[in-house]
Amino acid sequence: AWSELKPLFPVAGAPMIERTLRTLPLSTQTMALCRAEDLKTTPLSRVLRTAREGTRTIALNQKMERQACLCLIPDSALDSRSPVLVAPSDASLVYDEYEFAAMSAHADCVVFTFRDHPQANRHPHQYNWITADAGGEMEAIALRSAPPGEIREARGLTGMFWFREAGAMFDGIRHWLDTGR
Repeated sequence: AWSELKPLFPVAGAPMIERTLRTLPLSTQTMALCRAEDLKTTPLSRVLRTAREGTRTIALNQKMERQACLCLIPDSALDSRSPVLVAPSDASLVYDEYEFAAMSAHADCVVFTFRDHPQANRHPHQYNWITADAGGEMEAIALRSAPPGEIREARGLTGMFWFREAGAMFDGIRHWLDTGR
């Protein structure tokens, strides 16, 4: 049933994807990468347009195993010099908009993380984590493995990333796919 489609699952009275889109920073363009079958057989397209007017959907006929691979799909649709924010459909943000604006004024990439999430604390092997230096600069990523130290203090990845330039994101993903790092 379409009600079982994760982005449409109701959370606090609204589809999960709607809650996600409403918490993201404002943008001049919003693109949603969706399975073609879901766009045909569910109200996903309508929910996306309602949640954020003007949302453009890109229908995918293949399944991608990694979020990073999905990020390469709109390569030709984005200006490589424009900023881009990548977000999954199942995470809502609570963040300081002023801090994000200050960080994005000087950073090439902002990685959105979380701390002390009950589910992640109980099952850290189900999540991805980063380690960072004292200044908040990312040092390493731990994929589906418990990070060192106290789990409540660890930084879990939300799957949301902001890049000053889309081209840098595309280059970084291609490098990672080619080299594994």
